[in-house]
Amino acid sequence: MIGCIGLYLGWQTLQIQDSLFHILWACSFFSLSLGAFLGGSYYGFGPRLPNYITKVIWRLTLIFVGITGLFLAGSAATFYINETGKFGLMIGSAILIIKYVLDLNKDDTFHHAIKFYVPLIILALIGFIPAFFSLGYTGALPIVIGLLVNLSAAGVQASGLTLHKHFNHNDLFHVIQILGMILMYRGGSEISTV
Repeated sequence: MIGCIGLYLGWQTLQIQDSLFHILWACSFFSLSLGAFLGGSYYGFGPRLPNYITKVIWRLTLIFVGITGLFLAGSAATFYINETGKFGLMIGSAILIIKYVLDLNKDDTFHHAIKFYVPLIILALIGFIPAFFSLGYTGALPIVIGLLVNLSAAGVQASGLTLHKHFNHNDLFHVIQILGMILMYRGGSEISTV
């Protein structure tokens, strides 16, 4: 479900504006979608697949978690950088993702992915909060709320809170995450060309 919603929201975001912000914002939905499809494949088909294929699917899932965080933080950075800064943003992001992927060889747990992802979300929040209060981008407020909803969803998942034997902490995480995604899309659609 998240994979399909992510594809749809990414495609819709690309239709809004031709700006670096909207391209990165759309890519965050696309990478989230790919991570969701891969994660679903890992949990759904993994037990029936050879171990090496399962490992590749899992690592790709974690890579797309990291890429999503980079796109979110990069989107927020576009409010504050010029053309030279855009080049630096791309180089810095490339270095970070290469280091992250190499580190996955030592630790390919979801916890490791979260340690990479959460600081990027915090950076995104640091960028979007003043974009709303100081720069007047009203769409930044629903984005901030959506990011906070997604962080709370991660907290629910980490807590192991289960509402029903057929609706566990992971299911609840995804429902909450969808709400956050919708808020984030709504906010991004209200942001003019950056």
